[in-house]
This record gives sequence, C-alpha cells and structure tokens, in this order.
Amino acid sequence: MMQVILSVCMAIALVETCCGDYHPEIKWQAHSYNDMRSWPALFRKGTSFLKIDVNWQRGWLCREQVRVVNRTDSRGCFILNHNDPSLIAYRKDYNTTADLVSILASPSHPLYRHFAQERRVIVALCFKGPMNSMCDNGTDTLAWISLVDELVTSLNRVRASDPLLNVEFVLDGGVPQACLIQRWRPWVSTGGSAVAFTANDTATGSDRWQVMNPSWPAMMKQYAAAKWGKFVNSSYPFQVWEPCNQDDILAASGVYDEVKISHPPGLRFAINIDVAQFEVYASDVTGRGLNEIVGDLSEPAIVQTAGHGFLISSLTPSDDVQVQYHTNSKPVRSLTTAQPLPHWTRQDGAPTTLSTLACPREMVVVSSATTGHAALYDIEASGQLSFLSSSSTQNVVGPTTAIVKAPPCDSSTRVPLLATAVLRPSTSCALSVALLDKSFNVVGSSACVLNSMPSLIAASEVTIVAVWQNISQVVSVFVFYPSSNFIYSGAVTFSLTGGIKTTISPKAFDVGISTSATAAVDVMSGEIVIAIATSGSFCFNTELRNKQAGTASCQQKPIAQGAGISYTIGTLDQWQAQFNALGMGETINNCATLVLHGTLTQGHNPRVVLYAHHNRTHFGVLHSTNVTADPFICGLPSTRKNGTVVDAWELPVGWTSQ
Repeated sequence: MMQVILSVCMAIALVETCCGDYHPEIKWQAHSYNDMRSWPALFRKGTSFLKIDVNWQRGWLCREQVRVVNRTDSRGCFILNHNDPSLIAYRKDYNTTADLVSILASPSHPLYRHFAQERRVIVALCFKGPMNSMCDNGTDTLAWISLVDELVTSLNRVRASDPLLNVEFVLDGGVPQACLIQRWRPWVSTGGSAVAFTANDTATGSDRWQVMNPSWPAMMKQYAAAKWGKFVNSSYPFQVWEPCNQDDILAASGVYDEVKISHPPGLRFAINIDVAQFEVYASDVTGRGLNEIVGDLSEPAIVQTAGHGFLISSLTPSDDVQVQYHTNSKPVRSLTTAQPLPHWTRQDGAPTTLSTLACPREMVVVSSATTGHAALYDIEASGQLSFLSSSSTQNVVGPTTAIVKAPPCDSSTRVPLLATAVLRPSTSCALSVALLDKSFNVVGSSACVLNSMPSLIAASEVTIVAVWQNISQVVSVFVFYPSSNFIYSGAVTFSLTGGIKTTISPKAFDVGISTSATAAVDVMSGEIVIAIATSGSFCFNTELRNKQAGTASCQQKPIAQGAGISYTIGTLDQWQAQFNALGMGETINNCATLVLHGTLTQGHNPRVVLYAHHNRTHFGVLHSTNVTADPFICGLPSTRKNGTVVDAWELPVGWTSQ
C-alpha cells in the first residue's frame, strides 16, 4: 500500500502592523506605456505613476497620422512612442499628446475617472526632440519649444478648470536645459546640473530638479554614496530605471535600504515589465504578495483553504504523497505533523489536482490524473482529514475533478457538489464533463465538449472550474486544455438536476504550452473570480516591446515562447464576456478591457491558486523555476530561488472595476 502523508502546518502568528524589514513604499512607475489602450488595465493593476514618451516628428510622418489634429503644422507634431519611427518601422495610429488633453477635458471619457480620484496620478513626459541643440535658437528648436509651450498651456488650463482632477505633470528626458531653466513652471523635472543635486535656488533654477531619477546600477550607487543630496527632503519618490531582472530589483532595493535615511515618499522602479511581475519580484522587500521557495517538489499541486492558507501536495522520493498545510504569511512558518491519508492506495495514483469547499464545512477533493481516482475528505478544525467518499470503477470520473464553487450550504446527498472531465480520445466523444454528488454519482447527464481531439492531450493537462450561479440556478463548468501552443476553453451549463442547458465549443483564448485554472470568491467584492495561469506564454510588456516603433503594444501577435507564466483573471461575468467577445483567431492580450492579463513570472508547470490574506485576494502560482536564460527580455527571476516556488500577486483595491 502506498502511504500518503498529510503534513499539517500550524501558523506562527506574525505581527504585520509595523512591516518589520518590509518597505511598502517601494512601488513602480509604468515606463513607456504609450499605447493608451493599455491604460485601463494599467490603472486597475494599481498604477499611479506613469511615463510617456513625447516624440517630436515632422513632415511625412505627421501627415500620415490619423490621431494628429493638425497634420500639416509646420512645427511638426508630438506622437507617443519611445523609439523614432522609420520608413520600415512606423504606424499611422500613434497616440498623441492631444489624446491626453482630450481625456482630461472629457469627464465622459472612460479614462477620465482614473485621473479624478483621491490618489494623485503623476505623469512624466519624457521628451524626444532636438535635445542636443535646444539652446541654439535654430528653426527646429524654436518649432519644438513652441509645441511644448502649447502642450504645457493646454494641460495646465485643463487641470486648473476642473477641481476634480488629481494629476500632476513632470518634465523628463533632459528638460528643461539651462537656457530654458525658468520655462514651464511650476512643473518639476527629473534631472538637472551637478549643482542642483544639492542646491534648491529659484533664481538659478536649481529648484526645478525635484525627482531624483538615477539609472541602475552606477548612477544610483553614486547618489547613494552622496546620501541622496537634497532629495532626502523632496516630496517625490526616488526613481530608478529600468531594471527588469529580479536580482537587480532586489539589489537596487538593498542600496536604497543601506543608506539608512528615511524618505517617506519611497522608491519607484521605472518598469517595462508587467505590474504583477514587479510585485512578485519585489515582494521580499515590500511585503506584498509572495515569492517563497517551498522545496524541490515532484508533481506538486496547490489549493486554497478556508483557513487563509493553502495545501500543497507532492510526491516524496519513495513515491509516497505528502500534503502540506501552509499559511500564506511572509515568511511561511509552520509546525508539521503527519497522518496517513485514508482510503488511498498505490493503484490510485499520485494526486494532481486539489479542490476545496468551505460551506457548510470545509472539504477537499483529491484526484489523480493518471488513474481518474478521486476522494473527498472533511478538513477537521485540527487540520486532520476525515474520509467521506471516493470514486469507484463504476463512477464516471475523469482526469480532473473539482468541487463546485459557491453552492448554497445544503447537505443534500443529490446536490451537485463535484464536476469532472472525462478524457477518452479514441471514442466518439473525446472530452466530456458531468456533475457528481458527494458520493461521486453522476447527477443528470454528461455533456460532450469535444468529439475529437485536435492533438494528443495528456490527462494531466486538462483542468476544469465549476461554479454555482445562484441567480440563474445553474452550474457552469469551464474546461481548459493546451493544444498546438494555444490554450483552449469551452463550457457547459447544467441545471441543478444535471440537465444540459448550453454548450460552448472550445476555442483558443491564449498562447502557451500548459495551463491551470481555479475559482474563488473575491474577499473585497464578494464576486466569483476565475483565475488562469499559463506557461510558455508571450510577454507583452518588455523594454523592447514597449519601445518599438513598428507595432503597438495592443496590436502584438503573441506566440508561445520562452518560460513566461501569464495570468488571466476576472470575475465570472468578466471572463464569460471577454471569452465570448473573442473573434476567430483572437487571443486575450495585455490590453483586454474586461479581464486582466499579463506576465506574472517565469517558470514551468504552473498550478494556480486564489487565496485570501488580510482581506485581500491573492493570485498565486506554484511552479518550478530553474530559469537561467531570458532571450526575450521578459525579466529573469532570481537564480537564488531555483526549485518549487509559490509566487503571488496581491490584487489591488478595486481591481474588478472596469
């Protein structure tokens, strides 16, 4: 008999009111996010500092632009893009500075509300133009200065006319230079002369430099050695640009900390990577989220528990199964005991999926993809597992079985408590789903999702999410699986008696090589949330891709590549609407208007989890790392954390609001 071990980890309470060595004021500035279609998601991810590139162009390029107001202006035009366009790499639809003015002047604009909140938004305008000849009074210089004058006047006028706007503009990109040092007040800048590092004189203009903005590593280390000069008294955060690798982010944070001088506004990293990825990589110093090694586990799986933590299962070297009950405090601390898992034999296989329910009591279903066996247990208050029932050879149980999320607290035997996916590639229905009661008996009928498989799919690659929808009194079962470097999803809606109401055929919604999905109740909004993690995904936001001239961020054509692990998360309604809106050949990207999508980290074989901590929902992924190369500049995780890692992003307040 194969021994299955349950290790119960009891939490050692952590006092988190004073943050210890954590620095919650370490945050980010979204860098070169010039495609405004990405802004709704960017703000929902918690961004309040962003930098746009105000790129001066003339002649043919301005005439080609569909968003430039005066295409024949002899002074030229401002487009938003870091890299200069060329005849072989340009677009006709760059956002412009006029778009920014229009957003702020239009309360009905969807983006306006993000600039009219209690939290101030800081927009840095990084100018690209005749920077090397700004003081020569030449034709180009005068044309550029005139356009800047006009822009500054327009933005100041809009801001002054609307007391609801809470936005500030900062000069970046070497502006203003000495000959223009008194121009465009009261805007402050991110650079100045060596004298201005310590001086704050209005007459000489040294007071314009208020945002310390060093590059990493040399300039930041130089400024640290000088004890930050006058900026220790600045009301603006320090900024450092533009590290994307975790070791650099942690090292720069270490330099900031080693000076031992308090600066309440904190430190901001100018990032080209995704916000969630930065939050994971910086979690060791911010205290937000997780980036924790949990060992070097074989075939791990993860699930949230009602006790504000999660269970992780894995195979021991002797092929026993170990299940560990973790808290989600930083750092993870536990006291381990062990017990055999009842009614589980070697023939039942290694558990590959876990699913829990908290009402009317906490239960967990353990299922094996290799055999299709599943067992249901009570989780006692002590953390012990109490056997309830298991599947048998007569049950229609497939490679993945999940507990239906958020049913009413009903102990009726025939309530559809479980859902299962059955994979039989050689039959007339290759993939079907069914509802089960707590004794693993089918409730109603099974529904065919796929008649035939487009390519060979392993049982362990299929994952399902089942949700009880109280208003419509139905259970929706969503199926996810990879095929040919795409991730597919389909769905079946059942009545509570198991009757098939609707079936949505699978279609691709993401790129990647493996996937995992789950559902939970968001602790702030009370809504059901669908969360999906995918490996081998496309990194939409990198330094190269944010800055390129030829393809807009929101128009990139993703392909499965590298070791990126993406996240897709939204409420049940948001997920269904986003999925239904996808046209043929379309996939969800970083500019999705309903769900949130982006890169969380790099690694392999992700297992997703949603859990609650301190009244906030966290999107977590258990995965293996061992990523040593980063050919696509997605942002390399630290090699000091090779093994099995739990990475988690603390979802920001209001993230479900569109």
